[in-house]
Amino acid sequence: MTFKGYPYDICYIEENTVAVTLPDSHQILKINLVNREITTTITRKKSYCFGIDSNGETIVTLERRDLKAYATFLDLAGKKLRCIKKNGLFWECVTVYGGKLYCTDWRRNKVLCMDENGDKVWEIDNELINPRGIGVDNNQFIYVACKNNVNIISPDGVTSRIILPEADGIKNANSIFVDRNSQTLLVSNMRDGNAFVFDI
Repeated sequence: MTFKGYPYDICYIEENTVAVTLPDSHQILKINLVNREITTTITRKKSYCFGIDSNGETIVTLERRDLKAYATFLDLAGKKLRCIKKNGLFWECVTVYGGKLYCTDWRRNKVLCMDENGDKVWEIDNELINPRGIGVDNNQFIYVACKNNVNIISPDGVTSRIILPEADGIKNANSIFVDRNSQTLLVSNMRDGNAFVFDI
């Protein structure tokens, strides 16, 4: 598909439907994968929408507006439910699982876990280099796409380690998706167009 703006992130919403963020267009598009049509355009005036995820009941997007960062909760039709203001401007990727939000800030090398009220559960600071894409498995282990590797973080945020190094083809990793049904991990690189599937 061709878009009028630059797509940044994508998430699964419900059967045959995904949502795509277009930061410069201030939009979130819901797309039917069967007929490849845009079914809903959600306009977020003055907001640059970056990371996006859904638990099937709500959509969470990380937005920037007026030099501030927010985690914004929307219903599936795109109506704003609430916002959580976050410190820093570069919270860009998000995943939602088990009543928690997990966010990455690539510029400050941070990974944040918070509850749905915005209260910090834990934060990792300067252990990972350029963390971007983030996903969570059924056991609440967190997978983070970093500059030249993929890291796994324990559910309590205490330990992290590299599970996929550059030798496995990971170079400027940008996006990650954990398929909890098939227990697989999809990782894509930012610049070379390569994507990989790994068993977890």
